[in-house]
Amino acid sequence: MSGKRRTQMAAAGVALGASLAACGAGHEVVAGPSAAIPSSTPTATPTASASPGSTPAAAMHRVAPSADAPVAATVAGINQFAIDLYRVGAKPGDNFVFSPLSVAYAFGMLRAGAKGETGDQIDKAFGFPAGVAEAFNALTKGLVTSTAPPQASPQPSANSIPAPAPPVLTIANSLFVQAGYPLEQEFLNTLGQQYGSTVRETDFGDESAALAAINHWADVHTAGRIKQILEHLDPATRLALLNAVYLKASWTTAFDQAGEDKFRGVTKPVQMIDSDGRYGYAKGTGWQAVQLPYFGGRLAMRVVLPTGATTPADLMTPAVLAAAGRTLPAYVNVTMPKWDFRSDLDLIPLLKTLGITDVFGPADLSGITTAEALYVDQALHKANITVDELGTTAAAVTAITARAVSAVAGPTPPIIFTVDRPFVFEIVDTKTGALLFIGSVANPSAK
Repeated sequence: MSGKRRTQMAAAGVALGASLAACGAGHEVVAGPSAAIPSSTPTATPTASASPGSTPAAAMHRVAPSADAPVAATVAGINQFAIDLYRVGAKPGDNFVFSPLSVAYAFGMLRAGAKGETGDQIDKAFGFPAGVAEAFNALTKGLVTSTAPPQASPQPSANSIPAPAPPVLTIANSLFVQAGYPLEQEFLNTLGQQYGSTVRETDFGDESAALAAINHWADVHTAGRIKQILEHLDPATRLALLNAVYLKASWTTAFDQAGEDKFRGVTKPVQMIDSDGRYGYAKGTGWQAVQLPYFGGRLAMRVVLPTGATTPADLMTPAVLAAAGRTLPAYVNVTMPKWDFRSDLDLIPLLKTLGITDVFGPADLSGITTAEALYVDQALHKANITVDELGTTAAAVTAITARAVSAVAGPTPPIIFTVDRPFVFEIVDTKTGALLFIGSVANPSAK
């Protein structure tokens, strides 16, 4: 399939990274070692995020990130975790997507209250260094473009291509806690000051109201892309930790529609898009890769395409993904499918395979509360991604619940990069190397 020339759109560089504002106003929790969450309503809480069945509680103000926060070590650990989770979670022949960043944020918050072997297992699986909470604070400040919940964009007209817009990237954290439940002050401080987490009282004994509150939060913070993260709650649930990551990013230059073409392993032709231009390109034994920038320059998608007998799973190694990131400018004709699908993951069996066992019972979560023993009874992750000629929209939510134990044109011919077989993709922050989303496409037409 031949590439098409197009009119390039103006792409003024827009730097990502708005500083995070405080996540809520209200009364600061100043009680002793164990503090019951107050039920005052913070005046700065956005109306759109007010969840039915829950009461906004006072939240600590986020502090300025530490200049020496271990961001590089944290990113390296998360990226290795992404490879490990893909290895145990992806199934041959199926599409797969998840947000390593979202899962890591949720377990980073849980780590703030985990002690002993429980904490050590989390650190080992995620590669968390000392000071990981400070690293997440710094990473958030560098990545997010807004602290407000994202808004769904109207569908563009079929007859007009909108100009590329700066990316929208939001990261939200929240703690839902049983009304009046005593939490350790240091745990609350970490969630508020480093993660910017909101705190909401709810009654887990009223399952329908608690589910409505949590699922409403997920809906709001993914602009409606994930309307339900939890389906049930045990009456003995004491708290739920949630993270949401939302991304909407335009290609620097829009692709062209390229009709339908064959895709290996799929019986019906799939919708394709194509582009000619100067892109980052790399290749190695059994693979080739192209880096497709989003408007603004900091975020990009890497498509890593197997060659020969190589499979997508074979490419999920630190060596290959690192090499795929070392691209050089080249004139490339990129033809690839559009895709739009989701993945729903029960993280518990996957994380047990990766060595996290104690947190699912018996656990040492005494850094959260000393009132009773807790263990994690649900750890769920949902992610979806839409890729078309204009760009990418993706969202992910991770939920952890804990319950009581007792209860440009070049002079040379273009490189032909035709994505007509199963492949791997990553959405990366090119400044830190952090993986926002990662996955593989076996059938672009599948939902």
